[in-house]
Amino acid sequence: MDASRLIPLLAAAAVIFFAFQINWVLGLAAIAVLLGYSAWSNRAGRMALKAQQASAAGDLKTAVRLMEEAVRLSKKKQPGIMASYAYLLLKDGQTDKAEEALDAVRAMKGADRLELNLRITEALILWKRGRLDEAIGQLEELQGRMQNTMLYGCLGYLYLEKGDLDKALAYNMEAYDYNDSDGVIVDNLLATRIHRGEWDEARELADRLMNMSPKFPEAYYHAALVKEHFGYLEAALDHCEWALDRPFTAVSTENRDTIAAKRDELAARLAAGGDREAAAEAVGDGS
Repeated sequence: MDASRLIPLLAAAAVIFFAFQINWVLGLAAIAVLLGYSAWSNRAGRMALKAQQASAAGDLKTAVRLMEEAVRLSKKKQPGIMASYAYLLLKDGQTDKAEEALDAVRAMKGADRLELNLRITEALILWKRGRLDEAIGQLEELQGRMQNTMLYGCLGYLYLEKGDLDKALAYNMEAYDYNDSDGVIVDNLLATRIHRGEWDEARELADRLMNMSPKFPEAYYHAALVKEHFGYLEAALDHCEWALDRPFTAVSTENRDTIAAKRDELAARLAAGGDREAAAEAVGDGS
């Protein structure tokens, strides 16, 4: 731990100690004053926490607004808050403002401790601007120096986006070995198997992913494609509906229109004749 962080705590403890030495009422007053100051001085941190909670709940507009307030309260002195602001702006599709926030972070003391998050956000900005090779190169440089779940998730998708399915498979299997409990990593491998037409492997991954109750729409859409391939159209339709109920952002790897179109296609096919699962159940019933 940085010893400098202990200085305010030691100073507060000393104030309280000497206040109690004079009078117990003064001691209690010192505690109240210090607690009040702590709450006041940490307003930015509390606002940032509320922003992250709003983002997790899918309310991105509120998350951005709250994080803007956190940035204002911190007077742009807390690189962690500004870095989170940059990523939320990216998710909200405000690419230029996200880049400005990144530049602001890098000018702050302590920004070097956030290198991984900053470089990943920067790479995603490059991707959104159509500079896929640059984004991949930046993340590959990081991968050569460190391993991290978020890094595996981002680079694994970009390899898939590039269309090199052999490289995507090798990397996403490595990522799966690194952390097979992360939904994004499992989904990347699932999508890779789907693109390669490896449906048995895809079905196993889809089942595992659904058991994780992921919060992002791509997972349910990819599971829907697997259900559709094996003839379970009703289940595929359900999965598309679940996908559409999840929040979409500017960094979602499947868009709402694509999933809605698949849902409508499945509904039309069901209306025209049912699915294999229903037919098999009917045979089993002897009807």
